Amino acid sequence: MARLQEEGKVRSLGVSNFTEAHIRQAMRAFPDLISVNQVEFHPYLYQKELLNFCREHHIVLTAYSPLAQGRIFKDQRVKELTDKYGFSPSQLVLKWLLDKGIVVIPKASSPGHLKDNLDVLDLDIDAKVLGVLDGLNENMRLIFPDFHEFDLE
Repeated sequence: MARLQEEGKVRSLGVSNFTEAHIRQAMRAFPDLISVNQVEFHPYLYQKELLNFCREHHIVLTAYSPLAQGRIFKDQRVKELTDKYGFSPSQLVLKWLLDKGIVVIPKASSPGHLKDNLDVLDLDIDAKVLGVLDGLNENMRLIFPDFHEFDLE
């Protein structure tokens, strides 16, 4: 991949499910090669250290499963916030991620859900409200690829 980049055949390289250790290992061999790291990221798996590391190294973090496979819709803490302020759980979580500079890949099963997801770009949600989501972290990983090296506590 580094050779392809040097030859101008690819501009950047994205990886998936790389931990900080994986990125460091890749950077030793090919500095500045990785531009994007796509990982599971949602309020219950707030990978703050990985996010900070990626920011420091100019690597964009992309969140898959940002709505925690629908778990946020059943969370009473999220429901209380959304009922109080008048937006949907998905809008709250997507805004939380976007405010952290994370690219999101939400699933939209209908045109209405897609519209709700896009409307988040125009929402102004108070930082204190978004901050509540920081406290929901449980290090709850929902997706375990066959090749994973994640801690399974």
